[in-house]
Amino acid sequence: MKTVATYSRKGGTGKSTISFILACFASAAGHRVLLVAMDPQGDGPRWASGGDRKLMEGDYFESPLGFTVLFSPRYMPELDTTDWDLVVIDMPPEVETVSQVNPNLWLTPLDGRDAVLDTMPVIPQMIASGAQVLFVMNKVDTAGKRVMETLHEGMESISERHEQVFFWSDELPVAGSIARVPSYFQPPWKVPFGKGTKGANSSLDLCTSVMGMLELRS
Repeated sequence: MKTVATYSRKGGTGKSTISFILACFASAAGHRVLLVAMDPQGDGPRWASGGDRKLMEGDYFESPLGFTVLFSPRYMPELDTTDWDLVVIDMPPEVETVSQVNPNLWLTPLDGRDAVLDTMPVIPQMIASGAQVLFVMNKVDTAGKRVMETLHEGMESISERHEQVFFWSDELPVAGSIARVPSYFQPPWKVPFGKGTKGANSSLDLCTSVMGMLELRS
């Protein structure tokens, strides 16, 4: 079993969207996938259910998208490692929850300077876990591209000191196909007018990169 924890200390960076997209991708590739939603907002489980499920703590169900969902706000349950090929954990932006998980990969979306500053104090704890850490620049538009490049340059010193820290070589753009995920409860390449767009292709590339880091076929 491989585990990905999607975490940023700042809310609104795209953790739930990326977790949902990755679960869809890995499931479509034939893997047994569990999406654990520790974020009390429960966006991922609602999208996975088709959008109208009333979530209760401990809610456990099969998504029509092909993966299993567990809603466990702020608490990481014990799992049978033989049941799953991939567990994707959608984490809340809270420091206290970081010590509850022991992933193979920390997937950390950053959408600007505040996300970097808020997450920096937690990065040593993430690195100390021994897991790989992958930073992803998210919601990048033309106006913000230089800002994001500057942030990337400023944080590269971390990866120079720690060989398990990586920056994804591309960015997730501000894209209509990604923005439509919460409305259509589908990954970007399946929403209306999404297939073949930059947002859909970037999402597919990110999922492929994550699967490669985890040594799972994509």
